[in-house]
Amino acid sequence: MPYTVALPDGRTVEFPDEVPQDKAAGIIQRQFPEFASPNRTWGEAVKDVGAGLVSGVGSLVQLPGQLYGLATGDFAPTGALGAGEAISKYGKEMMSPGLKAREAASEARVQAAEDSSGEIAAFITQAKEIITDPAQLTNFLAETLPQMLLPGGAAKLAAKKALASAIAKGVAEDAAKTGAVVAGVAAAKGVGAVQQGADIGAESYKQVYDKLVEQKVSPADAAAKAINLARGAGASAAVVSWLAQSLPGASALEAKFAGKTGGPGRLATGLKESISEMAEEGPGKAIQNVALQQVDPTQQITQGVGAVTAKAGVAGAGMGVGLGGQGKAKPAAETSPVQEPPAQEPIPVPPTPLAERPYPELAKEVARISALADTKDATPEEMGQLKAIRAELQRRGVAEVEGQRAAVTADKEGAEKFPGLAGKTPTQMEIRGAIPEGP
Repeated sequence: MPYTVALPDGRTVEFPDEVPQDKAAGIIQRQFPEFASPNRTWGEAVKDVGAGLVSGVGSLVQLPGQLYGLATGDFAPTGALGAGEAISKYGKEMMSPGLKAREAASEARVQAAEDSSGEIAAFITQAKEIITDPAQLTNFLAETLPQMLLPGGAAKLAAKKALASAIAKGVAEDAAKTGAVVAGVAAAKGVGAVQQGADIGAESYKQVYDKLVEQKVSPADAAAKAINLARGAGASAAVVSWLAQSLPGASALEAKFAGKTGGPGRLATGLKESISEMAEEGPGKAIQNVALQQVDPTQQITQGVGAVTAKAGVAGAGMGVGLGGQGKAKPAAETSPVQEPPAQEPIPVPPTPLAERPYPELAKEVARISALADTKDATPEEMGQLKAIRAELQRRGVAEVEGQRAAVTADKEGAEKFPGLAGKTPTQMEIRGAIPEGP
């Protein structure tokens, strides 16, 4: 004779008489995880982290299948797509009953907040549910971590290749490193955009196809319409992803993947990554809703956006804080200083004094600096040099004039003293006779 089990919400579940009550309890926990005990053992806590990693790897493995499906319209659960879905499902099944109960209860509270107060309330509730529950937080971050493998790997490879190419071309080391970081960030952003576009496109296809089949549309017609909407959603999501990653500071983590040293610390990187992820995932969910709305007019564009945005913010913060320290400049190791002989400093060559430089050279320098001064390109040092050169030229001019005046005066006095020699060049004998003898 069958028996019934009452659930906490008033519903009942009927079981055949041959199903033992302990087995019935296990079935209820699997089918209604929200009614299971939220308590976990330490072993289950560790296993739940592993479950998150497995589920995240499954999502990553699906990427080639998602891209193939969007390109061909074939989303059959085979190949990479089928393997990834199986891995993700296995990761979910690994979760402890306590964690499943916590997640189910959280989803119910988030849904209630969204139904009663809208997306902002759902955002706040979802963020609080994850952040304040270590069990959900650790599982969620573990599930997110594998998604960073492809962007991080692309950044490292592209940066390494760009650096080697620049060095081979003779580019200065600092400039080569800067260019390598730029190339690495671009590669990471491109891979991230592809991941987001594939995920949104594949999920849009599934939702649209299922809704059309539910509306009694033939599978062939449903697939044809779903693939067109899915491709549009995927392309739009990829563009939004690229733009979100291009916001100021949004690629701080990607730059560190590419080898950039210094920059923002872990907390700042976490904040920037959180903002970037929210700007990417929130619109992505809205794009997905728009695709579904084309076949289901009752679908609201903002439905679920608040919860998805909150999860993205927590994931971005977690990844930024957890991985954001890898680009920190490493302090130099403390080693015994090597005693090296003091370097021989070159003896500075003093500049030639202005008084000893030839007139043509000074004249050229005056012309050069004057031309710079006319276009306001002369430096203060050059203006000071121009002033000094002009002073030296003026000194030489005065000396020249005074010398000429002295020569004229000497000629006049000599003519008066020696009338017979005026106008003639004296001989050596005459010059000796003209010099008065000393005592």
